[in-house]
Amino acid sequence: MASTVAVGVARVVLHLPESGSLKSKRQVISGLLRRVR
Repeated sequence: MASTVAVGVARVVLHLPESGSLKSKRQVISGLLRRVR
């Protein structure tokens, strides 16, 4: 029985100087994650 397995690892570093608060940074990151998925 044959099966296909896909494995991926990525490391992304974001610099968000315009986002001062942690809450605004989380909003930006959650938006990016929604687009990627």
